[in-house]
Amino acid sequence: MLALLLAASLSCPRMLEVDPKEWKEALLKAAPGSKEQGQLLEQLGFRPVPPPGDAAPEAECAEEPVVRGIDLLPASVTGGKDLVVHARFELCADEGDAHFWSQRIAVLKALRGGAYCKLGGEDPSIDAAASDVCGGPDRLPRLLKLVRLTSRRRDTLQLEDRIDDCPGPVHISIERVAFLDAHGDRLVQAFQLKTREASSEAAEEPAQVVERTVKPSGGVFPRKLLVTEETACPEGNPGGSCTPGRRATVYVLAGDKYVAR
Repeated sequence: MLALLLAASLSCPRMLEVDPKEWKEALLKAAPGSKEQGQLLEQLGFRPVPPPGDAAPEAECAEEPVVRGIDLLPASVTGGKDLVVHARFELCADEGDAHFWSQRIAVLKALRGGAYCKLGGEDPSIDAAASDVCGGPDRLPRLLKLVRLTSRRRDTLQLEDRIDDCPGPVHISIERVAFLDAHGDRLVQAFQLKTREASSEAAEEPAQVVERTVKPSGGVFPRKLLVTEETACPEGNPGGSCTPGRRATVYVLAGDKYVAR
């Protein structure tokens, strides 16, 4: 048994000696912003909440993140017995522009003896200002699903993001979807695509909208991805720069990435 654990630790990005159920209960009980809360995040190898740097709001309330929910989802991302941990934190809920969301997501692979390996590679976690979330500040910036896409026996993480971006004079609303697969003890992004792009000179003005639907197709694994793109122009098509249209593209798995066929 010891030899097996030693071999696993040599290849695993991060070994965890933790009971996920006890960890969840402890995090739910920990006071917002407490030392214990920070230690529990570190115990699972999560980055801090609030995140370091300029991403987090500067308000004092950001130092007291409130846990809004924790999911422990049984899965088979690696083909064995895995657990997807999804913890959601809300910061400054009543402070308008400082309102902020942090989601911490990890895949834990069960090892013999009760230990876990936290998969490395792509990090499914996300941080976003609530004002940037399409659909309203009470919606999470990222939705998580488990789907069977590349293998009949393994789960793939499907991540759907809804972000509103205003970097300059042009107002841009973006939604995207990504699929993450396990390769060994690491998560790899197999596919990512913007599913909705709406751009205008201001939020209240008519927008040019490009929508893309992504649907797995076929009954043979790995499944194909059918992407249908539709472009809708604002009324009157000011400037004449928009061309309405519809097209479909099929993506197939080549190695560990989906590519257009």
